[in-house]
Amino acid sequence: MDFSFLTTTRPNDFKYAGMFAGQNQWVLGHYQGNWGNRLAQVDLDDSGRKINANQLYGVKIHVDVDQVTMFVDGLPIPGGQL
Repeated sequence: MDFSFLTTTRPNDFKYAGMFAGQNQWVLGHYQGNWGNRLAQVDLDDSGRKINANQLYGVKIHVDVDQVTMFVDGLPIPGGQL
């Protein structure tokens, strides 16, 4: 999900939050032509949990000035600074 202002003059520059189910990761990032600039990522392999690609998740984004946190089904995913 895109959670920053997207313009037609800079369509490849936006903040995003979501999952990479194949990598079992929740991520927050800044897309600037590639997906490599991640603000934060949580690899669920480290905790023994799994992201299911065909499952619905309740995802919320909280932005407080320049700090962002993602919540998945009510659980906080550590964020980062925008």
